[in-house]
Amino acid sequence: MKHWFNLNHLSEAGGNYILHFYVAVREAMFLFAVGICSVLHAIFPPLFNFKLLEWRVNAILKLHKFLPDHPIWDRVRKQLNDGR
Repeated sequence: MKHWFNLNHLSEAGGNYILHFYVAVREAMFLFAVGICSVLHAIFPPLFNFKLLEWRVNAILKLHKFLPDHPIWDRVRKQLNDGR
């Protein structure tokens, strides 16, 4: 597992600060909104039904399209294929 702080992260991520900023802020806003919706769902279970799961899966698929060669996807594939 890598450390939380990496001075070379931007160059390893492609070197485009504006694109990196856009993707990171967009992901943060999405996760914040899903977090609020998840709390509401915890209080009122019928609210959102399984839409929260659908939103998360769709967001992960978009992230995969953006970073298809990142090594973390090997771990995801392995876990999905092992059925755990």
